[in-house]
Amino acid sequence: MSSNPSVLSQTDEQLDAIIAIQISVALLGERPFRFWWNSDIADVDGGTDLLQRLVGDEMAPLAVIEGLLLTARRTEERLLAEIPAPQAYSLFSPEPGLRLALQRRLRHFKRYPEELPAEITSLITRKSDEDLVAAIEGYAGGVEGVAVAEEQTRFGIELAAGGAHRAPGVAAALARVALRAPRGAFTLGYYRETTRG
Repeated sequence: MSSNPSVLSQTDEQLDAIIAIQISVALLGERPFRFWWNSDIADVDGGTDLLQRLVGDEMAPLAVIEGLLLTARRTEERLLAEIPAPQAYSLFSPEPGLRLALQRRLRHFKRYPEELPAEITSLITRKSDEDLVAAIEGYAGGVEGVAVAEEQTRFGIELAAGGAHRAPGVAAALARVALRAPRGAFTLGYYRETTRG
């Protein structure tokens, strides 16, 4: 568990903002857009249609979201495993306490799908790279900014932005790193739990 107790005190609105940023970046990474990973789960004629048939129209958006986030997380976790100590975290693999809070929020939506914000479900219907970039910039711009120093490393771009009390701002900064990555070449944005000098 994170040493920072404020991780678990994120508001629902802050968690929703982080989830929206995660979904937008995860979808941007899919094959028809930037092709950083390829789950096809959000494809209307593929994964989405199958999930609607399996779990119904109400739960399908949540299943798509979960699949997108899992695909992106697995990609990031492979890259994070190469980074030496101290522990590094990323947009889809945040500090344990924040990760738990985000998982709890998604489980809440599974129990009460009618409470899933429309702006989150509308993300999975974005049709163009430009649409997704605009959504990410909108979410990132709407989150309280964090002054973030960046350092290019052999692993990606390290942000001096640890500290869960700034979680939405860190998520926005990590999303901005992802926006700079070209098609087919994902760049890992990551941070350490404690800020650097």
